[in-house]
Amino acid sequence: MKVVFAQYGPHRVFFGNPFIGEVVGFEEISDRHCRLYFADAILGILDLYTSKVLKYQRLLYRID
Repeated sequence: MKVVFAQYGPHRVFFGNPFIGEVVGFEEISDRHCRLYFADAILGILDLYTSKVLKYQRLLYRID
């Protein structure tokens, strides 16, 4: 089993096997939080103070 991590500054975020070879985006939305994206889907929020990923209660998509 391969372990997949993404690095954002000093923070390492674990992603499961379905994300091997895929591009995941980080968007800083405040001094404390970053949105995690896969394509147009928002996967969750990275709390930069605790290095924990906070999940949305429902799947959201970015609207530009």
